[in-house]
Amino acid sequence: MKKKYNHRQLLVFSIVALIITSLAGINQAAAAEQPPPFGLKWGLSPVELEQLGIKLSARSDTEHGELHVLSNLPKVISGSQLVAGYFGYNEKLWRIAWQSTPWQNDPYGNGVQKRYLELKSILRKKYGAGSTQHHAGDSYFSKPKNFLYGILRGERWHYTNYQTSGIWVQLGIRASSSNDGYLILIYENNALKRNFKDGKEKKEEDAL
Repeated sequence: MKKKYNHRQLLVFSIVALIITSLAGINQAAAAEQPPPFGLKWGLSPVELEQLGIKLSARSDTEHGELHVLSNLPKVISGSQLVAGYFGYNEKLWRIAWQSTPWQNDPYGNGVQKRYLELKSILRKKYGAGSTQHHAGDSYFSKPKNFLYGILRGERWHYTNYQTSGIWVQLGIRASSSNDGYLILIYENNALKRNFKDGKEKKEEDAL
């Protein structure tokens, strides 16, 4: 027997549906209002970026898609070594990685840690507190003089993740040697990341 609802129940259902629809719209708007860094735009192809005057070089295939080193960017921050853009199987920009110039001959990591805190403060204002992961390692790697050596060996780590409805961001400290450290910033568009994973899965299905 078909259940009947009175006017009050129908009104409640209508209000709930309206709230859900409104929240979905707010989330979509919030995602759209979170642009990538350096004056770039999510979802553009390499050709479209070049049309904006951005230079692309050093193409390579990676686990995150087609990678290009980007230069002549609309906006930059001090201490930039390189910026890389990652494009999915539909040639849409979905991931951006930034690397700083290194702090050399600084095994304590004083310089890189100072800059880390500066950028962390800026990102906090944009994306909230984030999730900070600072692990010092065992008694040997936890010594201040072994800071970068611990980072290099993977025995200690120093990074903060930021997650919003639209993007995921990571700020972290890396080391190229026990004396030289640098910063990385990674931005990923959540919706385009899902598209990338779907495209990767489809490509592998077609290949098998």
